[in-house]
Amino acid sequence: MAEAVRNYPRLAGEIVDLVGGEKNIQSASHCATRLRLVLNDTPAGAKDKVAALPGVITVVEAGGQFQVVIGSHVGEVHEALMSNANISNNVPASTAHKPSILNRVIATMSAVFAPFVYILAAAGLLQGSRVSTEGTRTSS
Repeated sequence: MAEAVRNYPRLAGEIVDLVGGEKNIQSASHCATRLRLVLNDTPAGAKDKVAALPGVITVVEAGGQFQVVIGSHVGEVHEALMSNANISNNVPASTAHKPSILNRVIATMSAVFAPFVYILAAAGLLQGSRVSTEGTRTSS
């Protein structure tokens, strides 16, 4: 469980040291609860060591990011990290997850045929109502 931490510059410095220094950090950003670091290389054991720091809830590695879950004080930690280290604030486009060729083909096919689904549904409803009205006409 995370302990309350008020020394955000110290926490930021410890995180930077444990992930291999500021030269190993490509960029840093944050969301509501997570400090998101894009690392050149994740050092062995860094995840467990950072997760053990007071004030850190847990560490998640996802989407090419080393995400340090801090909670509502992540803004202060990010501000301290950016003011004390020479790190970019933007996540590079090269770390964005590129979908596979199969997923791109399926997405393209879905985008092409999606508008026709509504037309086919409407045609089916009209055909169904036409058959229904013809059936009542012949049985009278």
